[in-house]
Formats: sequence, C-alpha cells, structure tokens
Amino acid sequence: MKTKKIKSKLKKSAMPAVIMRVGKTKGMETFPIPHYSYSSMVQFTTNPLLWKIKYINHDRYDTTTSISGVIGQAFHKAMEVYYGGNEEMKPKDEPEAIEMGLRTGMDFLECYEEGFIKYSKSVPDKQKARDILAFVFAAYVKERPNTDNEEILAIEDDIEEDIDIVWRGKKLTLPVRLKGYLDKVVKIDGKIIIKDYKTCYAFSDPEKIDGAKMIQAVQYYLLAYAKYGIEPYSMIYEEIKTSKNSDGSPQVRVYEIIYAENELYFDFYLRLYEDITYAVNGTQVYVPNVYTLFDNEVAIISYIHRLDVEKENSESREHAQILKNG
Repeated sequence: MKTKKIKSKLKKSAMPAVIMRVGKTKGMETFPIPHYSYSSMVQFTTNPLLWKIKYINHDRYDTTTSISGVIGQAFHKAMEVYYGGNEEMKPKDEPEAIEMGLRTGMDFLECYEEGFIKYSKSVPDKQKARDILAFVFAAYVKERPNTDNEEILAIEDDIEEDIDIVWRGKKLTLPVRLKGYLDKVVKIDGKIIIKDYKTCYAFSDPEKIDGAKMIQAVQYYLLAYAKYGIEPYSMIYEEIKTSKNSDGSPQVRVYEIIYAENELYFDFYLRLYEDITYAVNGTQVYVPNVYTLFDNEVAIISYIHRLDVEKENSESREHAQILKNG
C-alpha cells in the first residue's frame, strides 16, 4: 500500500500528522459504509435507528426540513456565489457578488418544495423566510466583508480521502474514508483556516462543550490537511443571528477553535470513529448524545477519558483494534 507523508508546517505543535493512503484498507472491502461524514457521525450519537436505515440498509426516507434549516441551506448557496465558488456564476466585482449571491439564495428558497418544509410560528411562510434570508445576507456582507489579508483557497470544498494519521507517537489507520464539504478554506499569514457559516436564532455559548462542533472541527482538520498538505491552524464558526438584536450589537459572532489548544477534541473524535466502526461490525457500544439537554458535558468528558470502560472490556478491545497501529 503506497503512502505519502505530508510534512508538518507547525513544528512545535503536537497535532496529528496526516498520511494519505492509496487504496482501501485490507479487510474492509465488504464494509457497508463507503465513508463517514461529520453529519453521519453526529446522527449516530443522536438517532442510531435512522442512522442504520440510511447508512447500513441504504434505504431512503423523506422527511420535512425545518424552515430554519432551509434558510441555512439558502444562505450557503448565496455565499458560494458571493465568494466566487460557483463556476457558472462568477461576479466581476463586489456589487455584482452581492446581487448574484442574494438572488441565488432567493431562487433556492423559491424552488424548495412546500411539502418538504416544516414551518414554525415565527416563520409561517416563504415570504417571511425570504425576509430573513435578505436580512442575514446583508448583515453578513456588512460585518464580514471580503478582505485582502486572506487568500481564498476553496469555497464549498468537496473532499473525500483515505487517511492514516500519526497521533501521540503512533501511526493509526482510519479504515473508513472521510468525506466533507468545507464552506470556506483560506490562508492568512501562511496558516490554513477553515470557516463555517451557521445561521441561528440565538448565538451558541462558547463556554459550553459542543460535541457536534468538536466532531466537525476534527473531521475538517483531517480533510483539509490531506488536501493542502499543511496543518490547519483553526476552524472558525461564523454564526449569523436571524433576529435583529435590539441593542444594535453585531449580528455575526465568531467562534474559533484553535487546534493546538484542543488536543482532547482529537481523542473524542477518534474514539467515536472507532466506536461507530465497532457498532457496524456488530459490537455493542455506548456513546454520548451530543445534542442531549441534560448532562451533555459530563457525558462527553466521561467519554473522552473512558470512564465508562471496564478494565476487562478495555483489554479485550486491545486485541481487536479498529484504529490499527502501523
């Protein structure tokens, strides 16, 4: 099996080094899932039944999408055009980027089938949804305009890779390939930074542990590292609030995860990756629900430090490791 080592550019960090792998891992030819995405890993923790129906049985189920989710999708479509990531729509300047971006988002909303939208009391119809989209788009463009200090490497970057890593002095094989859509990848002062936009009714609390963000951040670190050959420095979440702040404060809040300061995120991710693979192979596992309302942080911390693992169970797992040592 051929491998290509990617040199680390952050010499003092203890972050995982990525080794791209050519070809499938031996013994995984009949594995029913072609890749793990961050959203699929999150769904495994929140709704394992629907996860099995979708990813193992490969059955399709049609459900409605909340109107907030539809607005979020429309905003992403608008941003793709605004930043020049759509090959068929390339704006010549900032005014045209704003006009084309907003029109693209509005067209997406207009074409979305009514029967698959779950409206809410605050957003009862498409007209209200259009008003909100126009508001968040204008707020974002005003507060987070294009700047010359960042080099845009990709917009809506679709990456799928077979990956091995070196972590805590050991080479680990991730047998199931990874896939992700990175909203925006930029380079600032030589550092790779991944950006992700999220529309929201209320800003998230940066002091709280957010398991979904942890999974997404690590998944995108590995994918961006594999593609660009440089350790990403951070992941920035740009949250755009859909309701106007009464005090006139900014509508966009930035939440940044600096990878070198959050090594436990990788421990959390790698254990979950391994447990999902165990589960597919028929072993019972216990994982924290990253969206649960009660004891969420306690569960995630306990999971990271393996407080749930009995000694005998831990020793038996050592003989059947999913993340094989190289």
